[in-house]
Amino acid sequence: MKHASNSPVTTAAAEVRLALLGAWVTASLVAAAVLLAAAAVPAQVALRLAPRCVWKAHHGRDCPGCGMTRALLLAARGRCAEAMRTNRASLPVFGLLVVNELLCAMAARRWMRRRSSRGRDANDGITPETKKPHRKQETAYASA
Repeated sequence: MKHASNSPVTTAAAEVRLALLGAWVTASLVAAAVLLAAAAVPAQVALRLAPRCVWKAHHGRDCPGCGMTRALLLAARGRCAEAMRTNRASLPVFGLLVVNELLCAMAARRWMRRRSSRGRDANDGITPETKKPHRKQETAYASA
């Protein structure tokens, strides 16, 4: 069954897509900040700021994520063998973070190209053909 282009179903679907896109972009910005911080901040400072594992504190055993912070810091500095020894899941997670950032950058570039190809002004979203002349220009044309 086809729905009309402005039916409540398609409007709701568009709103869900927009919400998911916003969540993805937000998560990608956080991931980019983490990746940049991991490469830029000294390791000792980052380890002091990293949260402690609640599971390990409560049960006295490592959880599957234990060592991930140290491993991602090592991976960001190119020390992949040490990262794998610290946590075996670190390189796949690091790879997924990097791929996610590349996909987000490509999507942003595509969105910006599509927006500029529509002829929209970045400030007001009005196409140049629909802009009205300023009041002074209107009176100048009327008196001529």
